[in-house]
Amino acid sequence: PMEKYERFISEFGISEAEALFYTEDINLANYFEEVAKASGSAKIASSFVGTILVKRLADAGLQIKESPITPQQMSQLVKLVADGAISNNAAKTDVIDEMMATSKDPAKIVEEKGLTQVSDESEIEKLCQAAIDANPGPVADVKAGKEKAMGSIVGFVMKESRGQANPKMVNDILRRLLL
Repeated sequence: PMEKYERFISEFGISEAEALFYTEDINLANYFEEVAKASGSAKIASSFVGTILVKRLADAGLQIKESPITPQQMSQLVKLVADGAISNNAAKTDVIDEMMATSKDPAKIVEEKGLTQVSDESEIEKLCQAAIDANPGPVADVKAGKEKAMGSIVGFVMKESRGQANPKMVNDILRRLLL
């Protein structure tokens, strides 16, 4: 366990607390390690395995070795998030819930539920312009230097896109259009 602990910190760049958490259970340590290596995104893998999956398993009264989500499936989900194909939010809710219930591959769930994140700049720019047109009060606040007002404009875009617009692109485009 100590070797894994040290390797998790040095190789994957996770915190000492996370490394300790994973190495307390050999099955959890092996699951996490497989996901981190296969996905190439140890930090996202740690978030999904150590927080989301462990909680879902505990709620279902299951151990990691009984997980309906294989390490391969979890690494596919982590890759989808890391690549920006789906939002972190959709992955942590809709996709994980469906994976727990059905053991389906995440890409299939994303396709079936239409959860692919919109990252087309012209499409997002149209949504941002519509948000600006529909929210003159918050727009005036943002232009007056009230940064918090940006949240309601971003929220409008996310609502209109049913949560599928890439939030980073939304923020970048709104900043460009308003500031």
